[in-house]
Amino acid sequence: MRIELQDKTVRLTSIEGAPRSIQRAWKLPASIDAAASKASLENGVLTWCWHHQPATQTLAIA
Repeated sequence: MRIELQDKTVRLTSIEGAPRSIQRAWKLPASIDAAASKASLENGVLTWCWHHQPATQTLAIA
């Protein structure tokens, strides 16, 4: 399997010679920090750990 992250799109594709052909893509929400997120494939289990950016807060000063 190949996992690619470009901008806010994650692409999952099978490698050449794999028993199955897989092609999937997901668009990440704006709140996800793609640079700080991780993915791994171990023993056939795909694990994604998405890092959320902190929400911005508006502070009113009176």
